[in-house]
Amino acid sequence: MPSSRPDRGHPVVAAELDEQMEIAAGRRAPFTMLGDWVALSGIDDHAKALYWCLAMHVNVARDDTEVWPSRYTLAEWCGFAKAESVDRYLAQLVELGAIEVRQHRHAGGMRARNRYLVHGSPSDDYAGARSLHEWYQRRRAEADPEPSRSPFQRTTARPAETRETPAQPVVRSSGLPESAPADLGSPPQRTGTKTKNNKTKNTTTPARTRKAPAPKPPTGGGGSSPLRPTTEPAAESEAARLVLDTVAGTLTLGGPERAVLAAPIDAAVAAGWEPAVLAAHLTADPTTDKIKQPGGWLMYRLTGTRKTGVPALPEGPTVCPCTACRRHVRQVEAAIRQQTAELDRARQRHAEQTDDPGRARYETITEALGAALHGRIVAAEFETLRTGRFGANLAGSLAQSPKRIRAVVGGVYGRYGHDIAAIRTYAESLPPAGQPVPAVAASA
Repeated sequence: MPSSRPDRGHPVVAAELDEQMEIAAGRRAPFTMLGDWVALSGIDDHAKALYWCLAMHVNVARDDTEVWPSRYTLAEWCGFAKAESVDRYLAQLVELGAIEVRQHRHAGGMRARNRYLVHGSPSDDYAGARSLHEWYQRRRAEADPEPSRSPFQRTTARPAETRETPAQPVVRSSGLPESAPADLGSPPQRTGTKTKNNKTKNTTTPARTRKAPAPKPPTGGGGSSPLRPTTEPAAESEAARLVLDTVAGTLTLGGPERAVLAAPIDAAVAAGWEPAVLAAHLTADPTTDKIKQPGGWLMYRLTGTRKTGVPALPEGPTVCPCTACRRHVRQVEAAIRQQTAELDRARQRHAEQTDDPGRARYETITEALGAALHGRIVAAEFETLRTGRFGANLAGSLAQSPKRIRAVVGGVYGRYGHDIAAIRTYAESLPPAGQPVPAVAASA
């Protein structure tokens, strides 16, 4: 894609910025409103095109600017064969503040998808030009002044008299100034050889000229680019550092190899891989101790081969056949089953507490009686069940579980019509828990 940066080319002169141009609108079509500040920021043309593609996905009827096209769609629109080719341009838009990337997990948290929040206006701390008018003002302030030229003069005046030898250039009485600018170089040096007539034959050596100063790097606005480019290698992200440190426990990696592997690792994490799972996947091969070039082997595991263009890294651990990913999937599925079971038990307990209308009345009567009288009723009723007619047959089902105690004592409350005074009188007539129950009390 040819560059469309407006500040490349020959040095800009202030007079050229005042040139008038007329542009008329042509045929109308569905359109997308884009901020001028993105086009004037100085980012790559692919990043500008990517911002346009993201802005086209904004649904104005939804009253937000969040979009979620796949990376494969963005790569196809930008003319790339691989989805990860758009990551560097997405990073430029994020650093510029034109978009925000939010990760949304689905499929039980095992897969993730990026959502992009598209900003139409720059942030408050944006340092670049926000409009075309501001861009022209900054360029006009930085433009080189009109170069001063001395008119070419033709004259037949005699040369000015001078005592210099003919080997030096003669300066006319009118024309250029006598002293040349410093950047035109030092004057030519004279060398001479003796002839047989004792005259000196003068020759001149070419003057040494200074190198032209390096051109100023183009900027997108006032002073410095909003992206603040640097020649130093980018620092590793936290996710890339975790993966590389884990892999370094199995494979030996140098500084240059870590710098090269950081970008594909960040792309894999953005696609949904967790750093710990990705590190276990990269070192799951049983032949890792025999690898002679760890950097190249890891790059193949992350990006695939150049011949086929098929990525070697699966979409996620759920579709990966390696032992590390299968172990991770089993652990995640076990955790999901455990959480589901706990949720079902909590839902059942809540239903028991809210759906039973007699539970609140039972709790009220039990609290009014107190623990001592309630214990007497429990001991008396279970003793009656054990010594009754069918006690031998019920021996295996008379365990005093909370649910069975509530059922047995609830029957006693029902016999007395849930009258707290009558139930209290009955409980006070019973012996304390642990003593034999009289036959009269048991048959009451």
